[in-house]
Amino acid sequence: MIALYALVKASGLYDSLWAVILPLAGFAMPVTVLVLTNFVREIPSTLFEAMELEGAGHGVVLKHLVLPLSVRAVISMALFNFIGAWNALLFPLILTQSPEVRVLPMAVWTFTGQFGINVPAVMAAVTLSALPLILAYVFARREILNALRGGFV
Repeated sequence: MIALYALVKASGLYDSLWAVILPLAGFAMPVTVLVLTNFVREIPSTLFEAMELEGAGHGVVLKHLVLPLSVRAVISMALFNFIGAWNALLFPLILTQSPEVRVLPMAVWTFTGQFGINVPAVMAAVTLSALPLILAYVFARREILNALRGGFV
């Protein structure tokens, strides 16, 4: 974290939303690439060969074969990364300072006082902060379950 702080500070991004967005995207990239690579490797090679025989280039194969078949994996990884970014507390805590760039977990964290906690206010804030995650899961639930089942078939 010290190296990340020094890099963000030296690049002039400290205390901005980009200071939170870029490291979160960077740390999410390896897992996303690993999962999507393994998903694309499971596409039968005969489909690639058939498109190659038809004269399709790499861009056409990507657009008409790989992307339609990997929609479930992309949705699953997008939701996984969304949940991770939504719940991030460490990066905003270290890389931001002003209340104008405070993210939602930091705002919920500020509900706790020095000598006491307003429990109803904290519970309301936690419920409202979890609402987008719940809605994202409800709308993407079918795709996530299909993607999980797709690996076992």
